[in-house]
Amino acid sequence: ITAAELDETLSGDGPFTVFAPSDDAFDGLPDGALDLILANAEQLTGLLLNHVHSGNVLSSELSDGMMIPTLNETNLTVNIDGMTVMIDLATVTQADLTASNGVVHIIDKVLLSDYSEVDSTVYSIIKTSPIHTTLETAIDAADLAETLSSDGPFTVFAPTDEAFTAAGIDLDAYVTEEEIGVLTDILL
Repeated sequence: ITAAELDETLSGDGPFTVFAPSDDAFDGLPDGALDLILANAEQLTGLLLNHVHSGNVLSSELSDGMMIPTLNETNLTVNIDGMTVMIDLATVTQADLTASNGVVHIIDKVLLSDYSEVDSTVYSIIKTSPIHTTLETAIDAADLAETLSSDGPFTVFAPTDEAFTAAGIDLDAYVTEEEIGVLTDILL
């Protein structure tokens, strides 16, 4: 919430209903997904707003099959089976934590409708890595970003910035019309 700068919004008048994933729910995301989401402000904001409804909805007001619109312009589906209340694929583990501007329900999964929405291509991982800026520049210069963003699958042995420096590779020497083919061959 802080990283997406939504703290002020959620401290506002509301009312808001927040379906708040537990820490274990975030730990349950696919490997690397959270890092990629945190690195992309737009995806992060969309993910968080997918957990917030504009209005106050207590558990006693939920009904089976009910659709709850979110601030991300999606709808969450309520499923009730006996004492189990589910919001999409997440189970409500603690309900009705009332606040001065709404209510919070703790859930056991992150409400991400489709993990494929997370940009987790080989290229995006390199691009968001703080220790692969030289490799990113080389990939961009060799016009391989689109290729490494495609379906693949690819296995990349990604040299760090430190590795480029230790090898004495001056990328500027390769980012020329005459040498770009050599750079592309090195990367491939």
